[in-house]
Amino acid sequence: MTRQETPIVGKIEKILPLELKGADKNFKVQSIILTVDDSYKKDGQTVNRDMPLKIDFKQRNTEQLSNYKVGDKVSVEWNLKGTKWQGVNMSEPRHFTTAEGWKIADYIENTEQVEELSPFPILDKEPEETKNDLPF
Repeated sequence: MTRQETPIVGKIEKILPLELKGADKNFKVQSIILTVDDSYKKDGQTVNRDMPLKIDFKQRNTEQLSNYKVGDKVSVEWNLKGTKWQGVNMSEPRHFTTAEGWKIADYIENTEQVEELSPFPILDKEPEETKNDLPF
């Protein structure tokens, strides 16, 4: 399992129905389709592109999705998981990768302007002359 330091930010395109899996049908999985901005530069021009990502929420984490609806802009904390599976009639194994969400929150853009910081203090007025009391 790889824990990602940076959350995924995007807009909820779809919330899929809750699924009950396993032999006893007691393992809960619910997925969302999150549209993220995948724009890139080509020949000096910005190519706008949306990329849909499927993110699975499991067990108690599925409860978080009840607070959200299609169209909400959210931030998702996630883990990247992978599995290898080989059936008896397969010559090569198949590999699967899953993005598993463990926390979802409203995304609020920071609209405040960040002041440019100067490494030197800026004085509003000229400093008063100080008495030179150095011994030399």
